[in-house]
Amino acid sequence: MNKPLKCPVCGKRACDVSDIPNEKMYIELKCPNCNHIVKILCDESAVKESSNNRIANYTMQAGI
Repeated sequence: MNKPLKCPVCGKRACDVSDIPNEKMYIELKCPNCNHIVKILCDESAVKESSNNRIANYTMQAGI
């Protein structure tokens, strides 16, 4: 499954990667949302959290 990487400037989805590599790898691209040239470290910290996970985390924190 493709994993969306977030833009470090705007926080929105910048691109998708099929697999996170074991070694350090950077992806440099123009963000389609904010139009800045960004360099994204391709690791788990750059993976954008899905909306389902955000909702679940919010409900757990709110005690709903």
